[in-house]
Amino acid sequence: MTRVEIDPAELGALSALCRNASYDVAGIATEAQYRMDAVMALLGPDGVRLHALVDHAAVLLHRAAADLDGDALAVATLGQRGAAADALGDMGGNEHGLLTRFNTTGENNE
Repeated sequence: MTRVEIDPAELGALSALCRNASYDVAGIATEAQYRMDAVMALLGPDGVRLHALVDHAAVLLHRAAADLDGDALAVATLGQRGAAADALGDMGGNEHGLLTRFNTTGENNE
């Protein structure tokens, strides 16, 4: 079985990209609502229907932004866990093996 290596820095960059996309999506939703408020009076009776559609789209965009924030957090956490796993591997074992060595070392020093 081959080991897939993913650089934790790349996961950090992907997390930042997700976070930035979230800000952009939320900004688009806010801008659409702001502009709709400005032109609603000019549209007359159709303005109310269009305003309802824009509000619904803004809700969906904000939901997408929240999903992107969640993805950013998940990717960042994965990167941190990967870095921690790499650090354990560099120390020569898994968590159980390291704890055993620490406990054994502590007992020998007493």
